[in-house]
Amino acid sequence: MTFQTGAITDLARDQRSDAVVDLEQVVYTQAWQELAPETVPRLDRLRKKIEVAHKLSRYYLPDLSRPAAATPLSFAAIQCLSVLLLKAALVWRDARYLNSALKLMDGVLERDDCVFSQDVRSLVTSTLNVMVPEAPSAA
Repeated sequence: MTFQTGAITDLARDQRSDAVVDLEQVVYTQAWQELAPETVPRLDRLRKKIEVAHKLSRYYLPDLSRPAAATPLSFAAIQCLSVLLLKAALVWRDARYLNSALKLMDGVLERDDCVFSQDVRSLVTSTLNVMVPEAPSAA
């Protein structure tokens, strides 16, 4: 079921308020910023969507199984989610999150409206330096 932009208000009116997850709000919550245990299944599901579908929507059904509307996720939220994925990669030492963050950020850093492009680039470099071991020298 696909909704046009603006149709989300009709969906919210017709169903319970918890019928839709707004990623624009969720990624900024304290639980997500702290990578609380209850966020792990949702973050992993989003990671898989990045890997398979190569896009994210703003609104999802509560289990994040499919978009509730065709509205794309904003670039600011994509940047925030990218940083969360990098953080998850570092905290959990899981390269799957690093890979998803890099895929999600592909092209975003080059945009004029990238909020903290230098900071994000530095974070990516630091994450790569920590997670990818240095190649042995050929001495």
